[in-house]
Amino acid sequence: MNWTVTLAGVAQTTNEKSIVFTELNGTYLYNVSPVAGYSTNYSGHVQVNGGPVSVAIAFSNSTYPAIFTAAGLPRNTSWSVNATEQDTGKLSTGSSIGTTLTIDLLNGTYSLTATGPPGYYPELSVMKIIVDGAKASTVSIFFEPPVCAGCGGVRSPTFIPLSIYVLAGITVAVIVAAVVIALAIRGRRPPPVPPDHS
Repeated sequence: MNWTVTLAGVAQTTNEKSIVFTELNGTYLYNVSPVAGYSTNYSGHVQVNGGPVSVAIAFSNSTYPAIFTAAGLPRNTSWSVNATEQDTGKLSTGSSIGTTLTIDLLNGTYSLTATGPPGYYPELSVMKIIVDGAKASTVSIFFEPPVCAGCGGVRSPTFIPLSIYVLAGITVAVIVAAVVIALAIRGRRPPPVPPDHS
């Protein structure tokens, strides 16, 4: 099977165990091209300093479970998850009509998205997972229901991003502080001088 390494902008491909580059002293970035069905250390740096340097590239075709649990959906409703590996762009997907879904993934870092029935908005406990060995990754997904049946995919008005609550709290705090300062300044004004009747 062919594999490819690019070092200092120069690519070499082989189906042998090793690839040899000849470089001057210095530090160089290498990139390993994806091989279908395998994961590896896709990039790194190698430092040349007056002698040969060896870099081990370990390919693995082992997969490990990523477990997704769903809540908020009616019974027997279909939902799905997409996991995209950030180095290779490889998309892995799965679907379920239960509360649990397992997708077997190669080692790597994956961006996640979820899809439910029309009108349901998925909120994931994390948007990215790192698969690194046999320990299972677990992600919770809550599907926010629509405001009413037949609303054409309109999300419930009860879903308000946390940032809005934070902004509202800051605004109220600023207004209260301004009122307190204004009252304090007013209270410190000297009493009016009585008119001189002489």
